[in-house]
Amino acid sequence: MFLLKRNTQKTNLQRANKKIWQATNTLFIIGALIGVLALGNCFLGFTILRGDYGQMIPQLSVSICFVALGFWCRKSPLAAILCGFSLYLLLQIANAIISPKTIINAIAIKLFVIGFLINGIVAVLEAEKLKREMNG
Repeated sequence: MFLLKRNTQKTNLQRANKKIWQATNTLFIIGALIGVLALGNCFLGFTILRGDYGQMIPQLSVSICFVALGFWCRKSPLAAILCGFSLYLLLQIANAIISPKTIINAIAIKLFVIGFLINGIVAVLEAEKLKREMNG
């Protein structure tokens, strides 16, 4: 009976770690996309912002923040994912205030990002609980 419970806990821990890995990758992907779009807007003229370095610098800063959170997630996943989730929500809220039309733009992608980050937060809490049970 003990071995069955232990194997179930290991399986659940592996599942939780996979969700944490997905949330970590989500942070990297958000950072990469923001960075690529910032550089593309500035240098390639994806929009009318061509040559607008004043917009590129804050966007690249946000991009670097998400990538840094992805790396931090390896050491402290709960804090990193919570920070990434908060930053992402703040950006979406600010964007909605500045330009309300953007709320609907890419809504499916926004919901997937939010879903992956929430799953990551839940998975970290579950993994910590499982580790305590397995060691205690």
